Amino acid sequence: MAHWRVFQRQIMFISLKSLRTINKSNFFSNERKYRQLVQEYKKSNRPVPDRKTYFCNGFEWGPEHADRAYQIANLSSDKREIALPFALNPIARHFETMARSMGGNNAIFAVDQRAPIFVTEDNWFGHTLITGNVGTGKTVLQRLLSISMLHLGHVIVVIDPKNDAEWRQSLMDEAAELGLPFYKFHPAQPSSSVCIDVCNTYTNVSDLTSRLLSLVSVPGEVNPFVQYAEALVSTVITGLSYTDKKPSIYLIHKNMKSHMAILNLTVKVLECCYARHYGPDVWVEKVKYVSNETLQIRFKRLVEWFSAHFLNYEGAEPIEWIDTASRLVDYSLSDPEHMSKMTAGIMPLFSRLTEQPLNELLSPSPNSLTSREIVTSDGMFSTGGVLYISLDGLSNPESARAISQLIMSDLTSSAGSRYNADDGDMSSHSRISIFVDEAHSAINNSMINLLAQGVQHKLHCLSARKLSPTLLQQQTPRRQTVLRVCVTTTLACG
Repeated sequence: MAHWRVFQRQIMFISLKSLRTINKSNFFSNERKYRQLVQEYKKSNRPVPDRKTYFCNGFEWGPEHADRAYQIANLSSDKREIALPFALNPIARHFETMARSMGGNNAIFAVDQRAPIFVTEDNWFGHTLITGNVGTGKTVLQRLLSISMLHLGHVIVVIDPKNDAEWRQSLMDEAAELGLPFYKFHPAQPSSSVCIDVCNTYTNVSDLTSRLLSLVSVPGEVNPFVQYAEALVSTVITGLSYTDKKPSIYLIHKNMKSHMAILNLTVKVLECCYARHYGPDVWVEKVKYVSNETLQIRFKRLVEWFSAHFLNYEGAEPIEWIDTASRLVDYSLSDPEHMSKMTAGIMPLFSRLTEQPLNELLSPSPNSLTSREIVTSDGMFSTGGVLYISLDGLSNPESARAISQLIMSDLTSSAGSRYNADDGDMSSHSRISIFVDEAHSAINNSMINLLAQGVQHKLHCLSARKLSPTLLQQQTPRRQTVLRVCVTTTLACG
């Protein structure tokens, strides 16, 4: 062993420019350009560069390193067993002072000579859980990995409840250098934030309903209040679709927050459905409908016609809107006080998600006068770039948790739609890397599905959370599932 290295300590700096060169970002960062280059290289019989990223300078741990570390651990705290030449003592003291100022033990560098360590892209596909104590570098590691994934041409999505300025700025600068779009979502800074339509992508009504109700429901628990709310939300979403309005959190809340709101939606749905069934120029005269009457009179006339002609409809051709209209009529005729009690559990959630500025940031309208850019998961997956989501996790943890879970659900739904659209052929799609700091706040059923099936969808997740001595025992079933899915690629910091 080179005994003098026990006292050595050095700091390594790698500029982003050097990191780009090491990672060959000019070859990989643009997915479309990369595919063209691969074809050109194959035609000219040139070797295609390996898809790998720089991780650190170090050495692969083996039995010889364990033996050397054991020898160092058996030395005295001041390493008096190692006799250095007198002239080297000042140098040893210099390194000792440097080591103490930086923290840690410099003796680990005596184990072996360090060399660049690279990680191939395939090593990250199994999802990664980064654990460590406070201040041990979990976020710094995610910062390095996110930049490296950007160099490989991945679409980067960061969910950061701590709003780490250095992480955000480094990704912003790197995206600009590579010519990729950078989007920042920050509820505490609405003037510079983009809007995210978390209800943009969904397979069916039940998918969107489950996404919203998962914020208040407990898996495996039968709760009649949640079941009532789920049926109501599902009916409102379907009703909005019949009025040619795209569902959003704001519109769903607006049309179910009171008994009068439900009644108003019922009138609009019946008007649109009658116009669709009889014709827009015929139905008013046929139903003997007066559009300038009060809401109550119009509702009464529309319901009378519905009860007489559609309530017990048994025609040969099915009419798809009858069930939805019937449920809306039932809600409108129900006791307002009873409805208020049954929906009391979900209204605070919707109120939080529709207060300023979240009503615009999470439920954007294409017709609004705001200059904010509207970002969707589908659009991000197509154009590439970085979406940095800063959540106000310290001052408003409940809203931050709800937003992170909604965004995670939307990302998962978009990934599924992308996979199904091409019948499982993902060769023409970019890989998605999702970085979740403080992962416990973003865990929901969609995240678990993402972890379980994300590899086939060219999507992987890197999550960080604080270390606990009883990590599995303290967790809910959801979190235990996440830990078991990621356990094969767990990194421990600190």
